Amino acid sequence: MLSKITSLHQVQALAVVMPILVLVVIDDLRNFRIRNHVVLALLALFGVFYLVNGDLDAFTSHLLFGLAMFGLCLVMYRFGMMGGGDVKLLAVAFLWMGIENATVFAMLLGMLAMGYATGASFHLLPYRTDNGRVKVPYGPTISLAWVGASLASIIL
Repeated sequence: MLSKITSLHQVQALAVVMPILVLVVIDDLRNFRIRNHVVLALLALFGVFYLVNGDLDAFTSHLLFGLAMFGLCLVMYRFGMMGGGDVKLLAVAFLWMGIENATVFAMLLGMLAMGYATGASFHLLPYRTDNGRVKVPYGPTISLAWVGASLASIIL
């Protein structure tokens, strides 16, 4: 999850972030939206976490990577590939992951998104259609990939 920080701090951070991610999953499945205040809370927790741990190098590295991924997500948003809430949540997730955990996070995200899409195609999971396009909530897959990648970085 976060470089150069003991796993105890990683576990503590995940324990604070997980309940917020549960709220993201529930709200996105019910309402197909990710609320701004939830994303801002996750962003603020990132700042607090690094302020408490005092790792300016890791903070800078994660911040630059998160901004780069935000830019990439904005391009995807521009072409209608994802919603605005998904862009913000994904950018904050990449901010927390940093480049060192981005591959594991992206792999989990891809697998979970394919699984969700499959479940939605069989009408087992919530989805919506808008102008003939099927829309699925990405908040649950982003949240689960976030937790999975964080646990992987703690364990490994």
